[in-house]
Amino acid sequence: MKNHLFRVLFLSLIFLVGCSTNREESFISAQNSQSYLGLLKDNELSKEQVAQLPYSVLQVVLNDGHKILMPLGYLEGNQQQWFSTDLFSFTTRGGRISQIYNTDEEISNIERIDFYKNVNLQTMKPKQSFNFIAEMDFLTQKRFGVKAFLKVAVKDMEERVLWGTPVSLLRVEEKVFIPSMNFEFTNLYWKDPKTHFIWESVQKWGPNSLKIHYKVLKPWIEVATP
Repeated sequence: MKNHLFRVLFLSLIFLVGCSTNREESFISAQNSQSYLGLLKDNELSKEQVAQLPYSVLQVVLNDGHKILMPLGYLEGNQQQWFSTDLFSFTTRGGRISQIYNTDEEISNIERIDFYKNVNLQTMKPKQSFNFIAEMDFLTQKRFGVKAFLKVAVKDMEERVLWGTPVSLLRVEEKVFIPSMNFEFTNLYWKDPKTHFIWESVQKWGPNSLKIHYKVLKPWIEVATP
């Protein structure tokens, strides 16, 4: 049943996305931007199955719902934009979500405005912690320049599951506080301590925003798997 699900999913993705495989291109293809939404339910794709996919893809859960696949639609430097079939999308930069579009609560420009630009989630070392300030625009509410206060701390190693296999990753916690919205949430990131690549994250950026839980199944760069 699991192999049959993968074959159907794989053929559907190939048909809709086409054969673009050049990860260096900034805009991979218009069809990729309208890519297939794959319901995974309780199944996990294996490393072997993921290796057959011709492009980068995330496994995503929105608000604790079903697992879906969201392929990469746009790549520019260290910024990646991911799309579902109904054009819901979000952008990641260094593991952190920076934009959320085509949903009830659209958010853009989640940008740090502090003086620690050289310190980021990927370079932080175990037991380090930093306080940051960010500004964000809530487009649906027409609220711009909303300040968020962030406290990021690197915790301990933790066992996670990728491709149906247990892996050990370093846990990073990011406490988000938006005083003007009376909103608090702790974003979570799990990264490989050797490569510093963030493989999994749970993030929520406002009281009405989706909680986005993603796992990188196939990265957009060449990186060793944990």
